[in-house]
Amino acid sequence: MFELLFGILICVVEYSIFIMFLQYYLKDRWEQSRKLFLFKFLGILVCSITLTFINTFQNSLWNVLTVFTLTFLLSCVFYQGKWLVKVFLSVVTCTLSLVSEFITMVMGSAIFGENLTVIVTLPSVQVPMTIISKVLLFTLVRIIFLIKRGKKYTKIGKESLLLYTLPIVTVANIILMVQLEYHAPSEESHKILMAFVCIGLILCNIAVFFIYDKNLKKYELENELRQAQEMQRLQANYYMQLEKSLNESRKQMHDFKNHITTLEHLHEGKESVKAVSYMQELQQQMKEQMDLASFKVKNAAFDVILYEKNKRCQDLNITFEKQILYNDLSFLSYMDTCTIFANALDNAVKACSEIKTGKRKIELVLKRQKDMLSIVIKNTKQNQILESNNRFFTTKANKEHHGFGIENIKMAVEKYHGLVSIEYTQDSFILAVIVPLPA
Repeated sequence: MFELLFGILICVVEYSIFIMFLQYYLKDRWEQSRKLFLFKFLGILVCSITLTFINTFQNSLWNVLTVFTLTFLLSCVFYQGKWLVKVFLSVVTCTLSLVSEFITMVMGSAIFGENLTVIVTLPSVQVPMTIISKVLLFTLVRIIFLIKRGKKYTKIGKESLLLYTLPIVTVANIILMVQLEYHAPSEESHKILMAFVCIGLILCNIAVFFIYDKNLKKYELENELRQAQEMQRLQANYYMQLEKSLNESRKQMHDFKNHITTLEHLHEGKESVKAVSYMQELQQQMKEQMDLASFKVKNAAFDVILYEKNKRCQDLNITFEKQILYNDLSFLSYMDTCTIFANALDNAVKACSEIKTGKRKIELVLKRQKDMLSIVIKNTKQNQILESNNRFFTTKANKEHHGFGIENIKMAVEKYHGLVSIEYTQDSFILAVIVPLPA
């Protein structure tokens, strides 16, 4: 009975490590919840009981095939991704398991000065060596994780690497217990107690690193949020400076208009036809510039953003069509206005600028629908859209400082209890925002 229970517990440990390994490379099929955690535990338990039953036949080939098959089934049930990737990860887990068992046998042979075949058959060391192999398996998995996420660790601090002394201390403690059991044999109950103590040690390792991984993920999300907030702050400051420059330009244009009017009167009588024609042309140009600089919307940030994007579109030969059918955006804060419109239009301009052959066009429709503000921004495109789990990723080279645009828009709109909808085809991208208007 003890051997059966011990075998199941060892398999539970092994598949818990496999699940941790799969978690590094695959994404959950469903959102994290207590129910999902329970289902994963039941899946691990079923796989462990199955593997324990197969181990009773003492056939190494069957054992390896069972480990591979059950790991692949777990990856298919609980995670999403390409099946070839899942097959590869399942092969890697089997390989790591075999490598850890081989290293353990070599270590046991070196410690006790016995042949490998003798070490395998020694009852006093068989249980601890099995547990040590799982500790080594866990350590190998963590080393792979460390290599994969090395940059993240350097940002957190080198002190986090001290956690990796925990598996080393665990192995050392187990070896000391094995030495004691080997040189001073005790009662059967002591062996059972030692076995459960060893299993407890490795479960403590898994628990500590599980908690650490959760905190690491939380840190990464907080770091992303800080970067996003910093980008919002810099963006808002940029548009505030642009607003000041725009106001100065308006004053200068107004003064320049007066100068042109004065010149028109001064040149009367001398080539007056040409002078008047020239002055009228200048006045028309100034009128267009002034119309461009003001969209008569009750929101200074919106005014500035459209002015800047209009100029940008003209420089890139992009058609920018606007239907401003509602003009009271005063309920949107300066920063949120920048976040919503600047990010959306930046993405639209970037997508249009990458079009080599074809129409470059951006459409902005702003209107009221009953008690809702409707914002629709549509642009032509040729670039590929990177999307995963309803989240969009940047195609820019510097990914650490880009890729927050859509997420920032969603966060800003949520402040006003609004919704963001995104649709795209091979040649167009549509971002729609619905925000309730204040009463």
